[in-house]
Amino acid sequence: MVSPWRRGTQISSRAGHGMFFLFAMIVTVSWLIPVTFSEPFRVRSPDSSRRQLSVALGLATFPLIQLPEVPQAASDSELLFNSIEDKLTEAAAMTYNTENRLMYNTAKRAPHDPFRALTCGDFIRSLPDKCVVCVGEEHDHPLHHAAELQLLESLRAATPRSKPLALGLEMFVQCDEHRRALDDFALGKISLDVLQQRTNWSETWGYPILYYAELLNYARDHDIQLVPLNCPLRLSTFAKILGVQGFIGQPSMPYIDLSNREHRSFFMEEFFGNSVNKLPADLVQRQYEAQTMREEFMAAGAAAHLKTVGGRLMMISGRSHVSRRHGIPDRIIRRLDKSFSPPITLLLQSVDWCERHGSLSGQIPVCKKLPETRDADWVWFTERKKGFPTPF
Repeated sequence: MVSPWRRGTQISSRAGHGMFFLFAMIVTVSWLIPVTFSEPFRVRSPDSSRRQLSVALGLATFPLIQLPEVPQAASDSELLFNSIEDKLTEAAAMTYNTENRLMYNTAKRAPHDPFRALTCGDFIRSLPDKCVVCVGEEHDHPLHHAAELQLLESLRAATPRSKPLALGLEMFVQCDEHRRALDDFALGKISLDVLQQRTNWSETWGYPILYYAELLNYARDHDIQLVPLNCPLRLSTFAKILGVQGFIGQPSMPYIDLSNREHRSFFMEEFFGNSVNKLPADLVQRQYEAQTMREEFMAAGAAAHLKTVGGRLMMISGRSHVSRRHGIPDRIIRRLDKSFSPPITLLLQSVDWCERHGSLSGQIPVCKKLPETRDADWVWFTERKKGFPTPF
């Protein structure tokens, strides 16, 4: 058999590598177009087509793996293809198992399948008409963004069109430029690329905007208001350098509460760990003040939206702003009266998974300790982030 990577001895190993790369990219695109935006990748149902996703992502990953040298003799072609198959198997092992997901109700200490919890289960049935759902994510985790999209879809299905539904985002800043850009995007006047330019995304946020493309597009297409929540970058940068004392009491600034010792301890542990005592105390304090100022801005923005617009607000921020409730959720409560329900908190949590024991099939999350109500109302377990580029 003559290797397809070479005709006689005219094609070098580098040319053969290039031909395979072209072939892999063509096949990858043809597979990823239906896969990336399909229901299985959104972690929707247990009968998802993992083989299709694995092959597509495997091919996308293949150019990153060092190829074996193309054989110079036709008799070596079988060894080449065996080696390619081994490499593709390695790449497939780096993809996600979309069945490894679980929602956990910390009050009832009960696990739930996300699909059921978000369609007819405890989570969606317990939502008040006026509420904030605080979601804490890992900013660069594709499964967390897929879970957020599924949650937003469920909220849209459960919220009548006569009642407001909004998506609040840490990724955008509370300023007129960002508000106008988001309004224009929601009305279909500008594209995602133009939104990225007008909000100076690379400077104000930095993570690829494609991580949030499906969320933003879904909100635009389903009458969901987009609400910017974050603190202006120049203010948080100033606070990191000089602290927040100069801002306290200013009419345009939210009230900044620095008195919560548990919140401060959590911040120190989360961001500095064991090295906190090795750093200058004033530097650490300024970092904490800047973090708290951002959380006060987001809490004030969420509370103001609920007071003026009403309805339901799903807000997305980093996990540290939501975990233990000290960051954003408790600061929202402080700004609302008793006619509003406390924010519902949901943490997206990456964990390892292991096989079930006994007669039950499937895998379960591995936790040293189950989450408690003080951590969040709900925890959504996913696989850990893989170490190769994702398709969005």
